[in-house]
Amino acid sequence: MKPEKLIISAFGPYAAETEVDFTKLGDGGLYLITGDTGAGKTTIFDAITFALFGEASGAVREAGMFQSKYAKAGTPTFVELTFLSHGKRYRVRRNPEYVRPKERGQGVTTQAARAELYFYDGRQPVTKTGEVTRAVEQILGFNYGQFTQIAMIAQGDFQKLLLADTAERGKIFRQLFHTELFSDLQNRLREEKNACDAEYREIRRSIAQSLDGADCSGEPDLEERLSELRKVKFEGQVEAGLELLKALTDRGSGRLKKLDARLEKLDGQIREQAAYLEKVRQNGKRRKELEERKKEREQFLPVLQAAAGAWEEAKSSGDAVPELDRMIQECTEWERQYGGLEQDQSRLAGLDRRREEEAGGLERLLKRQAELDQELLAEKREIRSLSEADGERERLLGRQTGLQNRRNGLEGKFSQWKEVREQLAGNRERLSRISEQEAGERERKDALEQSLLEMEGAETREQAMVHEAERCTEQRRKLDLLDRGIRDGKERLCRAEDSWKQAGEQWKAAQADQSALKEMGKRLHETELSLAAWKQEELRLTERLASVKQFYGRMEKLDAMFQELERAQKEYEQAAAVHGRVQEDLGIMEQLFYDAQAGLLARNLTEGEKCPVCGSVHHPEPARLLTGAPEKPELDRKKKEADRVRQAMIEASAAAMQGGLRLREEEESLRAEAGELFDMAISCEDREWRTFFQSRAAAEIKAAETALDAGKEQAGAMIQLLEQKSRVEQENARLETTLPELQKAEERARETVTAAETALLGLRDQRKSFLEELGLPDNGEAFEELSRRCREKTDALLKAREETACCRRLREERLELQKRLEAVQRELAEKQQEESAGMGRLEALEDQIQAELELPGTGAGLKSGKAMENELEDLDAALSKIQAELEVNRKKLLRREQLEKAAEETERLSEDCQKQAGDKRLLLARMDAERAGLLGSIEEKKAVLGAFTREENRRKGEEAREKKRAVSEQTAEAERAYLECMQKDAGLREAITALEGQTDPMVTESEADAAEALGQKEREREEAREERTRQYAEYENNRRIYDAVLKSRDAMVKAERRYIWVKALSDTANGNLAQKHKIELETYVQMAYFDRILRKANVRLMTMTGGQYELVRKKDQDTRQGKVGLDLNVTDHYNGSQRSVKTLSGGESFMASLSLALGLSDEIQARAGGIQLDAMFVDEGFGSLDEEALNQAVKVLNGLAGGSRMVGIISHVAELKERIDRKIVVKKDRTGGGGGSRIEVG
Repeated sequence: MKPEKLIISAFGPYAAETEVDFTKLGDGGLYLITGDTGAGKTTIFDAITFALFGEASGAVREAGMFQSKYAKAGTPTFVELTFLSHGKRYRVRRNPEYVRPKERGQGVTTQAARAELYFYDGRQPVTKTGEVTRAVEQILGFNYGQFTQIAMIAQGDFQKLLLADTAERGKIFRQLFHTELFSDLQNRLREEKNACDAEYREIRRSIAQSLDGADCSGEPDLEERLSELRKVKFEGQVEAGLELLKALTDRGSGRLKKLDARLEKLDGQIREQAAYLEKVRQNGKRRKELEERKKEREQFLPVLQAAAGAWEEAKSSGDAVPELDRMIQECTEWERQYGGLEQDQSRLAGLDRRREEEAGGLERLLKRQAELDQELLAEKREIRSLSEADGERERLLGRQTGLQNRRNGLEGKFSQWKEVREQLAGNRERLSRISEQEAGERERKDALEQSLLEMEGAETREQAMVHEAERCTEQRRKLDLLDRGIRDGKERLCRAEDSWKQAGEQWKAAQADQSALKEMGKRLHETELSLAAWKQEELRLTERLASVKQFYGRMEKLDAMFQELERAQKEYEQAAAVHGRVQEDLGIMEQLFYDAQAGLLARNLTEGEKCPVCGSVHHPEPARLLTGAPEKPELDRKKKEADRVRQAMIEASAAAMQGGLRLREEEESLRAEAGELFDMAISCEDREWRTFFQSRAAAEIKAAETALDAGKEQAGAMIQLLEQKSRVEQENARLETTLPELQKAEERARETVTAAETALLGLRDQRKSFLEELGLPDNGEAFEELSRRCREKTDALLKAREETACCRRLREERLELQKRLEAVQRELAEKQQEESAGMGRLEALEDQIQAELELPGTGAGLKSGKAMENELEDLDAALSKIQAELEVNRKKLLRREQLEKAAEETERLSEDCQKQAGDKRLLLARMDAERAGLLGSIEEKKAVLGAFTREENRRKGEEAREKKRAVSEQTAEAERAYLECMQKDAGLREAITALEGQTDPMVTESEADAAEALGQKEREREEAREERTRQYAEYENNRRIYDAVLKSRDAMVKAERRYIWVKALSDTANGNLAQKHKIELETYVQMAYFDRILRKANVRLMTMTGGQYELVRKKDQDTRQGKVGLDLNVTDHYNGSQRSVKTLSGGESFMASLSLALGLSDEIQARAGGIQLDAMFVDEGFGSLDEEALNQAVKVLNGLAGGSRMVGIISHVAELKERIDRKIVVKKDRTGGGGGSRIEVG
């Protein structure tokens, strides 16, 4: 984003409408905003931020404070910003909510906040406040928060990020980098840990409550043990309670088995007695029913005989059906003849209408042809009248060429004469300037010679300084390496001690893990048994699903076959229709061909030769050839087409028939398969069977797939558990070998600590020896003293290099001056020669002109010029006259050309009309032949039909069909009645035979005695059932409690293990690990961003501070402190120390804050992607810097503003006013006109 123009009205200290034109500051680089305190420098930044996002640039000010206190009542408060982004221009206008006078009446009103965004590519503007802000964010690629961090560093915000602690800095990073996701994960893990703890406690309470409900009635020894466990509330006695419940359920199960055996014996006796009682009852019923069936058959025999007679009579009346079929067929044929007659009459009427239209068209064509012939004649007459224009044009062109040649020659000489005079005048002026230039170059050369004498010896001094600076830099580098080695040795020693402690902790943790793994192995064995049972069920479901899917696929194939049959039937109907049309066209063509045979024969007759038909040699009136009659090849092609269409119709019919047969076969096969698959009988008359079974199959597929998916999820969970088995075994084996290794690791860590201490002592001795060699004290100021010496050497080297560079520039400038002086001298000699030559050419040219125009010799220079001008004017007048005559001639030639083209077009149109008239005549002849054929066909059909009307034929056919239908219905009804009677008689005979076979003559006992014996056995069974119910209630209660406790025990172990795992995750994510840094997960992610920011910030800070200061994240912190990880220290490379950033001075804090802010800006841009930041704004802070620090800060900002980026700075520092040329000066208006401020851009 790069601002171009800012307009402020009644905004902050600006009372009137004020404009800031940023384009006057150039395309890039630094510019300064300076002025009186309180004049409104920061308000410029506020206005830009408010225009874009509706907010102020800093946290101190709010958008509602922006209305100016100096503006006159009624002056509108608004900000308008024109800016560029990604090469496109935009304009945004925004006003805050403010109070203004009412437009009508007295008092004030509140002006609502408004915003508009305008585009320069023709798009409609955006007018709503929220939508404007969103559109600006989309255009720029960042929001208000990111803008204030990467593009506008507001007043008072410099040290906010630098001096913040971990908590405050974490809030800032959360807003900029959206790390709240990791904070949410921490909270969710903390909540999950609390939930797991509550679940574990609830399971323990449930187990104790369940054990308390055990029933030990009738078991005194177990009752005593249960009372003892209740006294301690089963605390730590879950396994003892399970053993007690197991003993209770085993004893209860034994008693239930004895009762079940007794009940089973009684059930067998009751079944035998009930079967005997039922046999007694059924025997009596069958004797009674047998008598009733015999009596019913005797009464039904007369009805059967009457139905047989009626059926025989109906069959005899069916002999009249063939005669009725013949009458129906005959009426159908007559109806077809009537339809053909109506079609021929309709075609004849349409043909008459078409002939009348074509005859009218022929008459119009003949009339149009006559009109075109008249137009052609008139155009040819006019063309002949314009034929003399060519000769006239040649004559005029000859005169024009002669005059033009004379004028060109005279004009050339006149131009030469003027050019020579102008060259002479210009040469004299250049001679004067070249002489002055030669004198100036000589003076500058003398001055350079004097300067070179003063700069001798600069290069020798530079070489000496280079050697001294390199030696000092090498000493400083070696001391820095020793200091870094000592720091690295300390860190290695700390890491070795940490490793030693961790080795001991790992050995203890490995022993605890080994105990937990053994318990897990027992539960995995139970999971294996459950998985085997599921695999058997999965196999059954898979086989059933495959069968149903195969059936469903065949049903879909059957639907496709139905669609294919419908398509084949449609193709047959279309082929039949095409065949009918082709046959009809073939009949018409044959009729026309045969009618035209006489004309074809007469076409070849010659007077004096015999006629092949009558033999005459004279042919006074030969037959005329009918127009439009087809030739023999055309008729043959039509016949072949008719044969091809007929064959296509036959093939379509065969395809439809075969498709129907295949469809019926597939349908019968699917009916049988559906009956077997779904165990249902299917009626052949059921028209909806396909839809029913297709939906049934789809539903069963869905249910089976759902069951399989659910089972697979459970199996997947079990498999995942079983997969842990190998891992558990591997982990157990690993622990067996790990324990000795951990002991060895502890010993190695102890040896590493000893080696690190020895190496650290060696490095310290080397550093002490090196400082003694350099003559420096062995304290924290040694590196600073060595750095000071290096700076002095470097400053001297820079000064020597500047003198050497200056000397080289002077020598190069002297050489360049020598070359320029020689060039000026050569140019002066050449110009003097050119002046002499020009005077000679001018005199020769004037003599030539005097001779041609015959002018007197006195004053020839002036007279020859005037005479040439007069002669040229006369020639121009003559040429203009000839040009006018040529224009008239050109129009005549153009008219003739147009008439010739028009005549060609008229002649072509006339020929087209003649050709179209011929085509019309031929078409009318064909229509006449077709009409004659239709009239003949109509007469033939009328002769065949005679006086028999179509209504009489239809009535006769209906009567025959009605008689046939009545006879068929009568015969069918008689047959149905006879068959029903036969079926009923057969059923009665079968019932009598069956009842006679089912009656047992050996059963003699009464029903009452058998019922009494059955009741006695049922009472005994009821008493046994009551006893079993009581015993089963006790057993089921104890078994249910046992299962619940057993299940809860497994759940308790699982919940305990999950709680341990979740607690470890929660403590790690929330920084609650014992003896560890309190670094949360969100802070850990923010540390990665912070490290990248620091790397980018240190590039600038090292430049500003001459390599002294480097920002580092604080790593070694007390584990008892609160939240850590984002605290900031500064490394002082002059003394090798590291301290808090809060110890920096005011100027040092400003440089560190600016570097950190710029590093944050770079990181946000890199992370956001697609952001084009062409402008940055920095508010205040430079007043605390000394001259050197100010130089380095300006150098960094200049590098930041490289290319096309603009960087604006607000400051009162006088040195910045001198260093930065481009300025925006803000001044308070002290003229007494009401206050306010004004702006000057320059």
